[in-house]
Amino acid sequence: MATNGRSRDETVLITALASGKTNQEASDLSGIPERTVYRRLKKPVFKQRVAEARDDIFQRVNGQLADINAAAVQRLDELIHSRNETVAIQAIRLALDHTRKQRESTQEQAAEGVKITEIVLHEPHYGQAEREADLRELRGGA
Repeated sequence: MATNGRSRDETVLITALASGKTNQEASDLSGIPERTVYRRLKKPVFKQRVAEARDDIFQRVNGQLADINAAAVQRLDELIHSRNETVAIQAIRLALDHTRKQRESTQEQAAEGVKITEIVLHEPHYGQAEREADLRELRGGA
């Protein structure tokens, strides 16, 4: 019986940590002492289990977002074909605005990639410190 309780407590602990709870919050939720939480987090196998649980959560959320996005696109398509011209025009504007923003974002990412490549490959006279400073600046760092 105690093993099942410990197993359940550890599952609660891993899920809480993977969900972004603090060590104290995870301790409170699982009933496992906070000092034990810190000790377990030092063990690579336990950290791996938390990482895998986090990945599982992330995959589930991404799946739900994909479903929502599909429904949103379907609804937007319905609104674009609305008999109410005002609704249709607003839906068309929304779709075109989103497409424009997506294209701009993609172009910015591509341009950043080109700049980074130029710095890394075509500026061999730079010292390592200058190259790292340029890369930080391009990535928005200080």
